[in-house]
Amino acid sequence: MAASTASSEPGARLYRRLEQSGNLNLLEPTHPRGSGGIIDAIFEPEIIRMGKTAVSGAIITAYKRKNPLCLLNPIFFDLSW
Repeated sequence: MAASTASSEPGARLYRRLEQSGNLNLLEPTHPRGSGGIIDAIFEPEIIRMGKTAVSGAIITAYKRKNPLCLLNPIFFDLSW
């Protein structure tokens, strides 16, 4: 028994050190829904600014992100100035 407790002491010290430094804390999800970040990445359009004019749309987003799923966005073309 003494040999097994001696071998676990360095592990226990390491665990205590990691716990005290905050490295073992659970991270809160960034989005309330688990997969919401993925959905936002598809449906949030990229915006190209040219002076005071802003252009966005599904084709621009798919091209900039190299993600064809962005073409599912219902906003095909948006121009604002």
